[in-house]
Amino acid sequence: MAMNSFTRMLCLGASITGLLGTPVQAQEATNASAVAKNLLLDADLLPPIPPQTAAWIFSTWNLHDNSAGAVKVDGKIITNADGHHCLAITASGPLHNNQMWWQNQNMACTGGTTYELTASVKGTQQGSGAARPTVGVYFLDASGKWLGFQEIAGNQASSLPADWQQVQGTVIAPSDAAKMGVRLGVIFTDCQAEAFYKDPVLIPKSN
Repeated sequence: MAMNSFTRMLCLGASITGLLGTPVQAQEATNASAVAKNLLLDADLLPPIPPQTAAWIFSTWNLHDNSAGAVKVDGKIITNADGHHCLAITASGPLHNNQMWWQNQNMACTGGTTYELTASVKGTQQGSGAARPTVGVYFLDASGKWLGFQEIAGNQASSLPADWQQVQGTVIAPSDAAKMGVRLGVIFTDCQAEAFYKDPVLIPKSN
């Protein structure tokens, strides 16, 4: 039986829909792809990235211990013994009194948006106390005014895990936020430690 033009058009439309899905499904796939984009730069931490980059900002000061004086804390990008490219934080001596050291990355943000931050962390420590990871996001308004820091991993681990452990959580940008910064750090309490971070990912979530 011969097809008329209208019948051929219906068949062609059905074939295209079968391949691509409905327009709504196609749009949902496009939206999901856009949402999944990692907002962090140099997130793969691959060579030839130098020890410090324009994207990741490392603290440059020495922390101070009451008994030992200044303790050097070093941050850099390395390839560790198991072959992972990491952000590394190393303290050369023991630290007390919940002292913190971090590396961060800054970027623009949209007020009221929910962001999901994920990273993996592990480390080693020596001493009577513990070093715990601190992972979170801080926000600034357009003038640079501090709007606060939202920690996602503070209570998930009381000390650095010996094996890779993923930390993940969401934060909501204040309505007047224009800039944000991701912070990956360590809080030292009566210990000397070395911490590693890998696979950092920051994505906006649908509200």
